[in-house]
Amino acid sequence: MKISEVIKLTGLTRKSILYYEEQQLINPSINNNNNYRDYSQKDIDRLIKISILRQMDVPVNQIKDILENPYKMKVILESHLNKLQQSIEKIERTAGILKTCLSDFDSSSNTSKLTNQLLLLKDCLQMDAKGRKGFIKKEIQRIFPGSLGKAFFLQYGAFLNEPVDTVEKNTAWVSLVKYLDKLEEIDDLNDSLFPEEFVKIYSNLPHDKLDQIENTIFSSLKQIVSFTDKEFQEYKSKIYESLCNSTNMTEIKLNTDQYSIIDSKIKEKLKSIGFYYNVEKYIKILCPDYQRYLERIQSIEKYITEKLSS
Repeated sequence: MKISEVIKLTGLTRKSILYYEEQQLINPSINNNNNYRDYSQKDIDRLIKISILRQMDVPVNQIKDILENPYKMKVILESHLNKLQQSIEKIERTAGILKTCLSDFDSSSNTSKLTNQLLLLKDCLQMDAKGRKGFIKKEIQRIFPGSLGKAFFLQYGAFLNEPVDTVEKNTAWVSLVKYLDKLEEIDDLNDSLFPEEFVKIYSNLPHDKLDQIENTIFSSLKQIVSFTDKEFQEYKSKIYESLCNSTNMTEIKLNTDQYSIIDSKIKEKLKSIGFYYNVEKYIKILCPDYQRYLERIQSIEKYITEKLSS
């Protein structure tokens, strides 16, 4: 079967199909007459499963093991079904409260009763939002709209696209918000805790601009997390090779663009008040990718140190 037919059957792009082949998730045969790939029904079946797993946010580096183990595939599907059922229950509960609120608007002059219903609706809406991907990012920006939220976003924005969907995460989330809310030292944007460049650039920076920053500055951080083990080994080798090609091995030149300078200064300031010690224990629970990022940064540092000392 030609790749054009596979695209029609699976709904995948040509590049994604070739990428999954590169990751050894499928293994089409090669036609010796024209060197075209010939995809089997087994390849189609696997691509459909891959597509489903990716829509459920299963990382590519875990998919091969799942495809080889039908029981694991069943567990993932059951887990997703449970999440859908919970979502349906939440939607139905919220819809019921909303109907009651609308009814009270029309038929009741009891302001106290209506207020209680609206408070209940508020709690339901928040509970529903917590289970959605991207909740942490949106909520940090909503409840900390000033300089603290922007500084927090600059430090952890690449990893905040997460829901709060477990008891452990909810406990960590509540503790994180309480801690951030008590940070009187950085309530004032003009506080000396912030470098002048931060005040100048971020004082009136809307969150849509922060999204643009995420797409540029954070892309490399996300890439480090998304690498397969093989890709990560190649990435470490490239970093070392670039250092070896440097004209001065004793000095590693850092990126000195405006944002990295600001980021460095803010990190120094936040470290001085124990920010990282208190915050990162919660971030590691809320954002698993951040823990993976730290582990890989440590691996890069260890690899380079060993290579330079050998």
